[in-house]
Amino acid sequence: MWRWSILFLPWHYPKDIPILPPRKLSILIPARNEEKNIGHLLHDLGSLSYPHIEIIVYDDESTDRTVEIAASYLPSLPELRIIRGTPPPPGWLGKNYACYQLAKEARGGKLLFLDADVQVDKHFPERILACSEQYQTALLSIFPQQLTPDWGSRLVVPVMNWILLSLLPLILVRISPMVSLTAANGQCMLFETRAYRETEPHRVCRDKAVEDMAIMKLFKKKKLRVATLLGTGNIYCHMYRELQEGINGFTKNIVEMLGGIPLLALLFVTAITVAPVWIWFYLSPGLSAIYIALMVLMHIFISIKSRQQTGLNLLLLLPQLIIIWIILLKALAGRKKQKIIWKERNIYS
Repeated sequence: MWRWSILFLPWHYPKDIPILPPRKLSILIPARNEEKNIGHLLHDLGSLSYPHIEIIVYDDESTDRTVEIAASYLPSLPELRIIRGTPPPPGWLGKNYACYQLAKEARGGKLLFLDADVQVDKHFPERILACSEQYQTALLSIFPQQLTPDWGSRLVVPVMNWILLSLLPLILVRISPMVSLTAANGQCMLFETRAYRETEPHRVCRDKAVEDMAIMKLFKKKKLRVATLLGTGNIYCHMYRELQEGINGFTKNIVEMLGGIPLLALLFVTAITVAPVWIWFYLSPGLSAIYIALMVLMHIFISIKSRQQTGLNLLLLLPQLIIIWIILLKALAGRKKQKIIWKERNIYS
């Protein structure tokens, strides 16, 4: 069964589970300082109904208890392996190198990269594999439902959904050959193994801070079938646990989310923040009311599609607009200085 957007465009993948022939799935998890998250994901993976899996965790030089917690699941997860990582070579960013090493160790016919802060239900592999088979994708990316249990995450996480769903109908990622019509989420990316081996996307995009978008563009350039969809209640992510962490996280990718051109990003943020004020003061009350109504409806629609609290998102709309400016200005300053720190590493080094 499909969920349809207000424009009758399928954004979610199917909830029904067709019978699939057995095929080994490699679940690959890059992890750096993920002691708060890795246990939750491994617990979920221990309950999967799909039997043909291997699970590989790559410890990317963690300085916390990530390895210790992951190792505690070895007795109950015979499919689990843990790889102790090494420093990325010059020219490589940490996550890209970790994913590349994971792929070299994988033996499955499909490669499913999951971030350590993701959680899934027991039928998730069947559902994502069914969707990949339905569209015959070389690369399928899923946007998990973003959990926002604290005030910091409620202020910053909806910003990502707002940008994503207001700019690009996701069906265009799949049906349009235009490379510019691209969206992806590195939290969940499923590759056909042969396509991955032939393309080596993490090696080609080894220096890209927003590697998911770069990889999706690479696949589209090579005329490989791709798709990006929203999850339907069986994959979740607690992306950021506090406001500052969220601001730092989005700082590294907001410009890429807005086309990769700083000027375009600045124009977009100006338009969505300054335009409402200008319209309110310089247009007729009727036109102002129409504009505000459309803006509110858009936020309601995006909140519903993202499965977030609609009323709360409307109440926090003004603070979220301020947060967007903070993130963008920090990102522009970081690009100028070639210094944006994420997980104790400079993404420009």
